[in-house]
Amino acid sequence: MSAAGGSAGLGAADGGAADDGAAGRGVAGAADHGAAGAAGDALRIGADVAWTSDAARVVALDLVDPAATPFALENSAAVVWEQIAEAEEITLEALLQELYDTFDGDRALIRADVERLVEDLVARNLLVRSASV
Repeated sequence: MSAAGGSAGLGAADGGAADDGAAGRGVAGAADHGAAGAAGDALRIGADVAWTSDAARVVALDLVDPAATPFALENSAAVVWEQIAEAEEITLEALLQELYDTFDGDRALIRADVERLVEDLVARNLLVRSASV
């Protein structure tokens, strides 16, 4: 799950503009950008992130950073985003358990891919960490 094109487990890719006919959308309010936190911290979509989705892709944009570009998550990486969006806040362990139930594959590879994706999304200010739920 890397921005550079993904791995054998789960994948993400940079993208262009969002699709106006998408099924899911989100925009939140006040500036709220997070850095790395404790392992038990909850993950959530940043307050200043606009996003849209369709069946296999999510496109997200940090609205605070004028230099930010839309970031596309495809296939399983989009599933990760949708799981976080549906939960509103979720710990990494709870997210992983949902993904283990969804995807067949090596749990160590799934964990590594998800951790890499989450760190990338936090670095892009698309996800933030908050006190554990």
